[in-house]
Amino acid sequence: MPYTNAETALGRAEVVVMEQAQVTQFADLVALLLAEGVPCQADEAMQVVTFPVKNGPLDSEMIIRWEKQLLLAQLAVAFPYKIPPQHGQLAEHAVALINHRLIMPAFGIDHDNRLLYYRVVVPRGDDGGLSYDHLFRLVSTTIDTMIDFYELLGRVLLQGEPVEPLLEELMPKLKAAVAPSEPTASPDQLPS
Repeated sequence: MPYTNAETALGRAEVVVMEQAQVTQFADLVALLLAEGVPCQADEAMQVVTFPVKNGPLDSEMIIRWEKQLLLAQLAVAFPYKIPPQHGQLAEHAVALINHRLIMPAFGIDHDNRLLYYRVVVPRGDDGGLSYDHLFRLVSTTIDTMIDFYELLGRVLLQGEPVEPLLEELMPKLKAAVAPSEPTASPDQLPS
């Protein structure tokens, strides 16, 4: 059973919440994903787990790296297309503009592999853990943000369109999707 529902406005993922649990080590993370029915591949030595993300137009994979020594968790979803060499500067410009407007800026570019991604890095607690609810809010935020910007990024990266008019068109839609009780930090920032 997938853990997200793609039928909501703008692809907002709805997290299926089970019990309140603490994920304190990599094995807990893998066990939790498996218990949720998420088909994942775990690499114990690298402390990395991956699983497919198919939600709306997005067909990619989520990577979660459980940093052992640093007490960090990294969650990333890559844009599923390579950046054409001729659009590298457009991609960099788009990432800079989008990140500036996001409350949680985390878009980046792997120049070596010509990939754009959304990566969230968060500290874990002193016990090495993250709550189940916090972990799945991070998973859904990472996926939601990539979905929200999927069409815009496709038009910029694959078709070479300028990002500014696309952002102006997208901003009102994203702001409207935020509940009225959730004020944005500034009129120029987008929800994430």
